[in-house]
Amino acid sequence: MKREQLKQQIIGKIEDYLDGRATRQDTAAWAISKIRSRVFTSDEVLLEDALAALAGLHDEEERFQTASEDLINLLSALKGLAPYSVTIISN
Repeated sequence: MKREQLKQQIIGKIEDYLDGRATRQDTAAWAISKIRSRVFTSDEVLLEDALAALAGLHDEEERFQTASEDLINLLSALKGLAPYSVTIISN
């Protein structure tokens, strides 16, 4: 799957979850399936982080689930409305 296509799918999943059109269990299961089926490159950190955040919704205890604010921030970055930066440490 091409990067842009995956990005659009992630945006849709985040929006569906935040708008109540998708359950946290279904959203997390989808994200986990994407993580398992792809090896991410160093320039796909935002995609991988967004999927990891969605996968974090699987936890039964609300305090361990990904916060909605985090998903909103990732959504803004995916849409190009906010910067997203990480530090990658290599040996």
